Amino acid sequence: MNLDQFWKIVRENPSYRTPQDLPRSALDRAFGRWSAWYYQKIVRIVCAMSMQARKAPITREIWADHQISILNAVEACGGRFDIDGFEHIRGAKPPYVIVSNHMAMLETVFMPVLMQPFTEVTYVVKESLMSYPFLGTILHAVGAIPVSRSNPRHDLKQVLSMGRTVLDGGGSVIVFPQATRSVEFSPEQFNSVGVKLAQRAGVPLIPAALKTDFQSMGRCFKDFGKIYADRTLHFRFGEQIPVGVSTKDAHARTVELIETSLAEWKRDD
Repeated sequence: MNLDQFWKIVRENPSYRTPQDLPRSALDRAFGRWSAWYYQKIVRIVCAMSMQARKAPITREIWADHQISILNAVEACGGRFDIDGFEHIRGAKPPYVIVSNHMAMLETVFMPVLMQPFTEVTYVVKESLMSYPFLGTILHAVGAIPVSRSNPRHDLKQVLSMGRTVLDGGGSVIVFPQATRSVEFSPEQFNSVGVKLAQRAGVPLIPAALKTDFQSMGRCFKDFGKIYADRTLHFRFGEQIPVGVSTKDAHARTVELIETSLAEWKRDD
């Protein structure tokens, strides 16, 4: 699938699901379930984008085109996407803040393409990622907002300051408020920084939920764990939460979407 085809789906449909009869190459059918085969595809995509970022500014279309390559790589290895709630993105006037749970590196490099047909977007990321080979170059190029995850007070100031600058300029911001990536969702570890950013900037909030344990965390290298091709990758966007809703209620609505979605996907998978 190319970028134009995917963006047409996002703009015109409430959901996207990987086709049952999706064609795959002979090599992908033979080696697709091998984690090494999957990661060599992802590394090549990230390296290509990093090299491009060194030569010229990264536009929304260039960034999105590389993210579609990630979708294609996942599907080539047998992974299946189930994404719904596009109507909630279409119905929200940008800029806005998207708040979601966080499971794997995959959503960091893929999730923006779901918003990019409608808005410029960047995200809040762990500061250490900014120094990763290749990936760090991309994150700097797209104006990612770094946080330490070790000093909550400083991180809040950083997100409110830099995030407000992005929003005031018309761009939207993705926030993963968990202290660290985790398959198990813990409301106690899910802070309200994204809600506070939306309120401080006077923009709507779009809650989101995801389940991306197709790509597990590794023992030696956290970002390179075993892949499970039988696990569907789920993304869901909820109804926008307008300006004026209290911090407590907005946070509670976001947590509820994540918990109910994860419970549903666990039953279905």
